[in-house]
Amino acid sequence: MATVILSAAGSAAGGAVGGSVLGISAGTLGRAAGAIAGSLIDNAILGQGSAPVETGRAKALRLQTSTEGAPIPRVSGRMRVSGQVIWQTRFRENVRTTTSGGKGVSSGSRQTVKEYSYSVSCAVGLCEGPIERIGRIWADGTLLDTSGLVLRIYNGDNEQQPDPKIQAVEGA
Repeated sequence: MATVILSAAGSAAGGAVGGSVLGISAGTLGRAAGAIAGSLIDNAILGQGSAPVETGRAKALRLQTSTEGAPIPRVSGRMRVSGQVIWQTRFRENVRTTTSGGKGVSSGSRQTVKEYSYSVSCAVGLCEGPIERIGRIWADGTLLDTSGLVLRIYNGDNEQQPDPKIQAVEGA
């Protein structure tokens, strides 16, 4: 607000003085000087903008655990079983930064948003022997949407080959 008021006041003062410098009228120079002074006042009162907004950042990650020596279930028919994590990679944090708002040279009104996402690869053993399929996957009592996941399901028969992701990370 001070930028607008002091810009108008500077223009009026420069117009009253009259004349020109290097072909630029005194009114224009007064308007520019008033706008600069008003911008400094606005930034001192309102600040240089807000702190970056962070969305999706995990404070702590809690996933399924595994237990040494836990029994491996033997299943016949259809059954809901809890798996054991038998391998996983380290968590990878991905950060996407976007900046929006603001006009011109001043970055006082620009807003920075940091979006966090995480990825991990893991292998989960379900039961002993071959399986036909996996129907639904539950997490904390709610049905998991698997549309955004990459799932490789191995049925556990004798022809099963090593997983290529595990071989890439651990070596053959």
